[in-house]
Amino acid sequence: RMRDLVRSRGRGDVDKRQAEGAHVYLVGSSGQVRVNGELVAARDSLAIRDVALLRIEAVENAEFVFVEAQEALN
Repeated sequence: RMRDLVRSRGRGDVDKRQAEGAHVYLVGSSGQVRVNGELVAARDSLAIRDVALLRIEAVENAEFVFVEAQEALN
């Protein structure tokens, strides 16, 4: 889905709203992206939580793994 969002914007960047309590793990595979101002290169990773909006910008052609998980409510 993220790939489709980036392609649809056509500029190599995307804004991704996060659900309350969501946890995100992003790992750079190739190239570089900037996530809310933090540079992520190949083999770098970010663990993100308690952030309502992620702004992902392509610094150069890049691929990354994006995992989003919701905290279980009991």
